[in-house]
Amino acid sequence: MLRPKTLRERIESRIARKRREDVFLTREFRDLGVEDQVLRALRTLEREKRLVRLGYGVYWPRSCLASFRRPNPLQPERISRRGTAGSY
Repeated sequence: MLRPKTLRERIESRIARKRREDVFLTREFRDLGVEDQVLRALRTLEREKRLVRLGYGVYWPRSCLASFRRPNPLQPERISRRGTAGSY
């Protein structure tokens, strides 16, 4: 007998169905469960490094990070110098 999918599994399958560039808002998962449960499941996925939290209620799949390269602030040599003192 098949067991029902957990909330986390339902959230993961919904994320997998969307395009890679999309961000997710917590309100997109309202129909799956109570807000506290959804937030807890998203937080778990974030801790497991499957999602990145961009802001309050905004998440992004970590698989997109490979295509979106940001300079690491701990590696200042990779950050280009923009402007000098006094120029805006």
